[in-house]
This record gives sequence, structure tokens and C-alpha cells, in this order.
Amino acid sequence: MSRTALSPLAALSTVTTLALALSLSGCAVQRASSARQTLIALEIAARAHDYRAMYSLLPQSARSQESLADFERRMQPNQGELVALGEQTQRTLRGQSPTIAIPTHGGAPVTLTETSEGWRLPHAQFGTGAAVTPHDAARALRTALQRQSLRAVLGALSSRSRGALQSEMAMLVDALEDPASLETRTLSSATGSESIALRLPDGRELILVREGRGWRVDDIH
Repeated sequence: MSRTALSPLAALSTVTTLALALSLSGCAVQRASSARQTLIALEIAARAHDYRAMYSLLPQSARSQESLADFERRMQPNQGELVALGEQTQRTLRGQSPTIAIPTHGGAPVTLTETSEGWRLPHAQFGTGAAVTPHDAARALRTALQRQSLRAVLGALSSRSRGALQSEMAMLVDALEDPASLETRTLSSATGSESIALRLPDGRELILVREGRGWRVDDIH
């Protein structure tokens, strides 16, 4: 049975993900009982060109598709890449903890980080809270928009943007306290739809259009 040849970095870069999955599911990994220990074992084995140790870090599903002898033959011509893999793994572990993102159905992925207490949420991923990375911030905005939650949208914005939007909202609340007192003018429409403009205290106009039996806010300028 023929297999597509993979470089050591391409083949073994999956060990991190596999190790994290095994640790989460409670499966035992030889010489390692956590994601961090698995990555440390990978670093040591890669630097020492210990193919047997690297092979033991793969899950049973991978070992059943490739024997140890075949694995060793594939790794031996690429010792330089293995050293680089060990160095990359060492840099990854320096000052940070193993982290994975688990996809959820229809929402943002849930992020888990390995700590001394076990697998934990790196931050509060519910309600409004600080986004640890730019990608977290983008995901938070997407989730807020999906939920159609004004509170969540405001929580995803920067202090400057949130303050500007809240000021605009407060102005509209005050300006529309008595809509009947506002100057009203009828607008002409090329489509024939009925629309009016209410002049706000700051000089802008709130545009309203009739849709069916009711009126809707269409624009403000």
C-alpha cells in the first residue's frame, strides 16, 4: 500500500495536536501524562534523533498505519529537520502553556490551556471579557453579531468606539423624548414609498419610511 511521503516537520508537527487530544480524552501517552510533558518528550527525542521515542508519542491509529522500521527509515535522512523541530518545540514551550481551540457548532471555538490545575479556560469565554488575542476579539464580535446582542457587541468594541456609540445612543434617547415636538418634513421618493424626516436638536435628520402598515427608521444623517 503506497503512502504519500511527508517531511519530518510535516509529519511530527501533528504530534502536538494529537498529544493534546489524547491528554484531554484521558488516554495514556508513553512517558508523558500531559500535553506539556508530551511536548518536552518530543523536544528531547527530536534533538537526540530517538526515533523509537518519537514513534511512541504517536497514537495507535498512526502506529497501525506505519511500522517502527518504516518510521525510522523515513526519519533518518532528515536529521537536520528533526533538530529544528526540537528547537521549535523548545521555543514554543518557553514562557507559555499548551493551548488548543475546540470548534463548537455554530459559534466561536472554546479555548483550553493546560495549567498546573489541569485543563482550564485561559479567560472567561462567556459574557463580556478581555480578548487575549486579536483573533479572540474578532471571534467575540462575530459571536455578538450572531446573538444579535447589543450588550455583547458593545463589550467587543474598544473603549473609544464603545464610548462614541454610547454617546450617540444617549443623544438619541434625549432627542427622541418627545418626537412630536421635532420639526417634520415629507420626503419625495423615486420608488414612491412614503418617508419623512425628523430634525434632531444637533441639526441632523432621522429618516423614517413606511413599510407595510408600520414605520421604520431608515437612516440618520
